[in-house]
Amino acid sequence: MIMYLNKRIIFGWLLLGGLFAGACGEDEPAPAAEPLDLSIRAALAPVLTADGTASVEECRMEWSADDAFGLWGRSSRFADNNVCFTLQEVSADGEGVFSGSVSDAPGAGPQTLRALYLYRDNRGFDPAYLSVKLPAAQIQSGGVCDVKRYGFLVATLKNADVASGEVAMEFSTPCAVLKLEIDAAGTPLADKKLSSVRIESERPLIGSMIYNLERNEVEVPCNGKTVNLTLADTPSLSGKCAAWFTLCEAELAGAPLKIQLLCTDKSVVDIVCEPQIALQAARVSELPLNLAALIASGDAEVSEFRVDLSENGTSNCYVVSAADKYKFRPTCGNSNDLPAGMTRIDWLWMSAPDLITEVGYEKGMVVFRAGEAHGNAVIAAFNDAGEIVWSWHIWLTEDPAADLHAGMSKSYQLLDRNLGAVSTEVDDYLSYGLYYQWGRKDPFIGPRHHGTKVKREETPGFSAATADYVVNTAYGGTFKLVKNTELPSGGEIGYAVANPMNFVCFGAEQNGSGQTWFNSDFKQYLTLWGYNEATSSSSKTIYDPCPVGYKVPHFTGTVWAGVAATNLPVMSNAGLYGVMFSGAEGSSYYPAAGFRDHTGGFLSYMGQCATFWSAMTYNNLNVRGMKIEPAGKTYVNVNIKFNAAYGQSVRCVKE
Repeated sequence: MIMYLNKRIIFGWLLLGGLFAGACGEDEPAPAAEPLDLSIRAALAPVLTADGTASVEECRMEWSADDAFGLWGRSSRFADNNVCFTLQEVSADGEGVFSGSVSDAPGAGPQTLRALYLYRDNRGFDPAYLSVKLPAAQIQSGGVCDVKRYGFLVATLKNADVASGEVAMEFSTPCAVLKLEIDAAGTPLADKKLSSVRIESERPLIGSMIYNLERNEVEVPCNGKTVNLTLADTPSLSGKCAAWFTLCEAELAGAPLKIQLLCTDKSVVDIVCEPQIALQAARVSELPLNLAALIASGDAEVSEFRVDLSENGTSNCYVVSAADKYKFRPTCGNSNDLPAGMTRIDWLWMSAPDLITEVGYEKGMVVFRAGEAHGNAVIAAFNDAGEIVWSWHIWLTEDPAADLHAGMSKSYQLLDRNLGAVSTEVDDYLSYGLYYQWGRKDPFIGPRHHGTKVKREETPGFSAATADYVVNTAYGGTFKLVKNTELPSGGEIGYAVANPMNFVCFGAEQNGSGQTWFNSDFKQYLTLWGYNEATSSSSKTIYDPCPVGYKVPHFTGTVWAGVAATNLPVMSNAGLYGVMFSGAEGSSYYPAAGFRDHTGGFLSYMGQCATFWSAMTYNNLNVRGMKIEPAGKTYVNVNIKFNAAYGQSVRCVKE
């Protein structure tokens, strides 16, 4: 027993001695890392059929000039992160020869190499957390699928002997491919050409995601559910046509797809289907679309394409800048609510004949056709009794947002023209635009000439100086003048909505109305255009007259703070004036459009002054605004008070 214990003690001392000797040996420094030129022969794994039995020729990938991938190398001593390897040549068998450098030293041992195509210099250091993106807009050319362009490729090589200076890796795609096989035989579409295909899914298909290159799996999934494919060759539908999408892995069973085919003649096919397929990495899933059968079953419908003006939001005003067919959701301003009792849609008035035609209501959308001419029109929704329940302004002009300018701060981006204007030229009275009573969403027609700088250009209002316009005789409306005392007390908003062509003049103060177009206490209407006194800001409301993405400025004294006569060059045309405003960014012409008088609706001081509304009220009886009077000695007041019955200009600011 004693002898046994002595042997254990002796063995322990020997072991400790060995460890000590080893520790002493570590005093010598390990060889330093040095860059090692490395050549990587990169093969491309094929994309296979859904069952994995064959490669799909239309998805064949090839290396091309300027290709590069990022490499992450790991050894027992060193780590390389996102090292760029660039293509040098492509061999006869299709392998790409890429060159770059890795860290190495004698005795470092084998490395694990992980690669991600396409190279980006901002990928980061952590191969377990790499940002990649599948684009929502893809292009197909030549009837093939460009997985390499719209997806990404990965490769892993363990125990790589980099010391030899050459290794081989195989790249594959973690992306899935969806092939729509479209058969239009037996339908009127068979003689048409396909322009684009859009897919809307209940499951994510595209977008940004985080990929874990160490585990070869998605760490954070994408969330985009709509993808658009443009077919550059516009293939004919006279035979079967394939549309190829590069997507993320997804289970589509139980998740209906909405598919829209757009032809070159603007015919549209809307399809709803429930494919029982799963999108798998590096596999092609096929979805046959027999249009004749789908149309017969009611799962597909053919119609004409219309530009959706409400695609990015709704409003009381829509800008149209090109001849085309259009549609929009008929909501109350920027809300999601439909006008109560709406049963039909028609046009109400236009500044010239046939600016818009074919006005109607289809599939829950207001539809119309616009020609080439510029101008303004109003479309109205009616109930069964023929009463107007809402209306929308169609502004036919060049894109007023194409040349935004800033106020005195870059925070305020303004349209390049007055609301309703179809010109920005100094010598053109069409730059005046339309006129608005404060708090109302509907416009009033502008003048027929520049004006003569007098208080009363016409008697009565909407007569000699007012521009020509056409009305829909089915409804017998013209611009009319009424007094505020004729409106139902407390029912002024409903009256204004139902009578968008009635200019409500101030007749007498009633129940705290002040000199406004209301017939009851004005204090209850202070937020019609969304001003919040507590925060000195505003939010767009359902009564705001500006187009999608824009609103009435919350306060002219802020948006145009610092504007003075000294920084407003006067622009003159035969004595008719405006000013060229140069703010924090860009410049824009502000015409002296005058206004419509609050007592009679007549055009006043055209060519002499410009007046603009804000959303902000003043002492519960008036509204703050801006007045510029360039005739003679230039006068500017960015915080002047107006009463709400005036018809004045609006210059919309970006929300």
